[in-house]
Amino acid sequence: SVLSEMRARGAYPLWKGLFMELHQLRYFVAVAEYLSFSKAALEIDSSQSSLSIQINKLETELGVRLFARSARSLSLTAAGEELLPRARRILSDVGGIHDSMAAFVSADMGHLSVGVFPGSRYFGFIDTLSGFKMANPNVKFDIREAECQLLQEGLAARGMEAAFFSQAGEIPGADIYHLVADELVVVVKPGHKFEKRGYMELAELAEEPLIVNAGSLISNDIALAMSRHDLDPNIVVNTKGTLSSLFGFVSSGLGVVLVSSMVARYYEAQNLSFLKVRPAIPRNMYMGVLQARREWPVVEKFVSFVLARRPVLAE
Repeated sequence: SVLSEMRARGAYPLWKGLFMELHQLRYFVAVAEYLSFSKAALEIDSSQSSLSIQINKLETELGVRLFARSARSLSLTAAGEELLPRARRILSDVGGIHDSMAAFVSADMGHLSVGVFPGSRYFGFIDTLSGFKMANPNVKFDIREAECQLLQEGLAARGMEAAFFSQAGEIPGADIYHLVADELVVVVKPGHKFEKRGYMELAELAEEPLIVNAGSLISNDIALAMSRHDLDPNIVVNTKGTLSSLFGFVSSGLGVVLVSSMVARYYEAQNLSFLKVRPAIPRNMYMGVLQARREWPVVEKFVSFVLARRPVLAE
């Protein structure tokens, strides 16, 4: 390349390290993009003479002309063409450093990577994230949606700062907060024999044809609750369906489904009935926070914001 050839013939020594200043690169990129000193000067809020001086200094330090000048036009030389993408990359990296370091010094800036599970909106977690973003517009969010186990693994691997999930248990290097205490309810077709009573005993539930999402945390909760009472669930359908398809099975009379009561609230208008279970099958929600990121003021601010909303989330 042109710059490599310059290095080879000693046009500028490598030992100089950071031989140019960042503002000179900014000036160079501005002139290269506009191919006009006057327009570039307006863009970076500098005088045209000052801009020209800095470009000349940069060319002197590099030992090469970056622009071909004539009375009516300005164009990049071969060296300038090669330097331009490198200069843009350097300036972008510097901007990225500034953004990442902001998290260590400011509670109002920074970047947060937060994990959520499908269905997080039913428990108010999406509204919580939106509320925090609206109150802190300069904080950038990276929202990752995945199943709870994957979120926990991502948190343990330091792939995110915080995550919401519905599976209890310790996570290495993370602080765990209990946010919501919920319970499962049975979704039945209208006219079900227990509909007027409003609840179903666990032993009665064991006799019902049950539809479950295979391998889901809810199916695990059901199995655990029944095993404690020496009961076996009567599973007639194992599926990987959405709530819509599960509820469709119920409406068709194929069986019953269990969902969190807070999820059921969103579907009360549908032609379905929701019955409590006795004794209750708990369904809890948590937030995990990576301990290694707690030194970031913006992370502490986020944790405080979420915990302050805990009573609202539990309503």
